[in-house]
Amino acid sequence: MARREANEAERDYLKMIQAIIDRMARCSFLIKGWCITIVAAILALNVKDTKPWFSAAAFLAVLVFWILDSYYLRQERLFRALYNKAIGELDLPLSGRTLPLFSMKTKDFEKDVASWFCVAWSRTIWPLYLLVFLVVLVVTAFSIGFLHKTHFFCF
Repeated sequence: MARREANEAERDYLKMIQAIIDRMARCSFLIKGWCITIVAAILALNVKDTKPWFSAAAFLAVLVFWILDSYYLRQERLFRALYNKAIGELDLPLSGRTLPLFSMKTKDFEKDVASWFCVAWSRTIWPLYLLVFLVVLVVTAFSIGFLHKTHFFCF
């Protein structure tokens, strides 16, 4: 059975949801870039001045950006669930729909989407932030003298 053609209001509604999903994905991408930029700047200052609180600031920055990125990815997933529901109800008559046209409420989908903590450990997020965290750890260890080049090179 062929799906009926969506009317203009329904197409506009789907475009609005898709625009929000795109914005969330763009924010997530920008957050990753800002995290790397800010952490690199903090580490450059740490290597130059060797102040322990620079390392703490870098660790805190990684943690804050990780949480923020997880939040945006969760929001994106909530709006994807809303989009899928809106697409699924296109063939229903207006009286039979459970999702009002132009509704942006994602609260009904929170049980279907993982929490931000679980999203933080998804395969699209944790590898990057773990890698940045490990880089901060190694640079901090080198800058405070805990690790020396002689620990890594035998010649």
